[in-house]
Amino acid sequence: MIRDVFIIPHEERYIVYAPLVGLITLVNGACAAEIQDFVRTGNRESLSPEIADQLGDLDQLLNAMPPSAICADAPFLPTMTTLFVTNRCNLACRYCYARAGEKAPAVIPMEFCRAAIDWILENARLRDKPPHLGFHGGGEPTCGMEIIETATKYALERTADNPHPLRLGIATNGVMSDAKADFIGEHFQTITLSLDGPEEIQDEQRPMRNGKGSFREVMRFVENMHRHKVPFVIRSSVTSKSVEMMPEMVRFFAGEVKPVLVHFEPLYERGRCLDRPEQLPDPERFVQRYLEAIDVGRQHKLPVRYSAARIGGVFNSFCGCSQDSFNVATDGNITGCYEVLECSNPLSEKFFFGHFDASTRRFVIDQERLAALRRLTVDSKRLCDDCFAKWNCSGDCPVKVINAETVFDYQRPSVRCEINRKITKYLLLAALRDVPCVLI
Repeated sequence: MIRDVFIIPHEERYIVYAPLVGLITLVNGACAAEIQDFVRTGNRESLSPEIADQLGDLDQLLNAMPPSAICADAPFLPTMTTLFVTNRCNLACRYCYARAGEKAPAVIPMEFCRAAIDWILENARLRDKPPHLGFHGGGEPTCGMEIIETATKYALERTADNPHPLRLGIATNGVMSDAKADFIGEHFQTITLSLDGPEEIQDEQRPMRNGKGSFREVMRFVENMHRHKVPFVIRSSVTSKSVEMMPEMVRFFAGEVKPVLVHFEPLYERGRCLDRPEQLPDPERFVQRYLEAIDVGRQHKLPVRYSAARIGGVFNSFCGCSQDSFNVATDGNITGCYEVLECSNPLSEKFFFGHFDASTRRFVIDQERLAALRRLTVDSKRLCDDCFAKWNCSGDCPVKVINAETVFDYQRPSVRCEINRKITKYLLLAALRDVPCVLI
């Protein structure tokens, strides 16, 4: 049997999709049956010359290899780190997954930051790779701006003579003083800005802690980034109230905000959504409006993305969780997941795989837990074996497969499986509209 050649029904025809070699083509029923027999047996003689020609290099198809995972017992040598600066936040978003601002304030000590930076720079030189330093939070990272500025300056000083320049990134809500925005605009290359849409949507879903709207504050940050000529990505959370407006939101982003990309994500049951489940968008409506939003984005030359439907490549992992993601929480624990940041989280036993050791001033790795995270790849998720979207969603987000008791089970289907398949199929058909037989 040939691995990962999928035949997907579409109206009265069939999409033949071989992601490992980048092949998409649309065929009739007779052709699909012939290809299906070839896929099952590997017998080239079962193919007519015309169909064999359409499939291209049969040797490549027969011998296509999936992307390789990191060896479970390989050394841990990260060249990038994300520092979770603080759990404090100046907003009170209705759906916040981290419930930011509800717990005792915490800020990451500079001692942890310096140790993390020193380690990635050491590994970057060893591996001849560019180092990456990012800032995130279970709150708004710029609420700990002193840490960001000090860590950034320290890292830049340490890399002044590096052959590979340091890359800096931040995820932010954009609500900050002009002085903070200027620092980001002057130093950072990668910016992800959380903005849920035009003023009515943003102010409803992402109010300030005092109840006032945040839209005008965020737009001031946008203007500042444009003044500094720094590109940025928009990340929008889609709720039951905003889902119908997604196409119009893209028009707004293209006309007023001008990001380089818009990233839509539907809410799911975490954090404050557990208190307000009515905020969750209907999956069918999300798919329909997202597909319309993609087309509006094409008209405006603005890419529109959703994290679990990617074509144009094959991906063994949904995120950095199984790719040695080195994220340092405020208490010095190393987490593989941006959503698991505290020891009180039941999933910390799965996603925490190291900690800062005050006696050595270095990080200590739990090799057994690291190995378990490295195995969270789609080729180890048996229920995905026969799914045509497997190399596009890559098994989806690991933390979205927990059950109601917060027990981690990677082999469970994602709550978004049907969304992922429908959007991936649409993207395949969109590629075929441009070229009847496509190598992607």
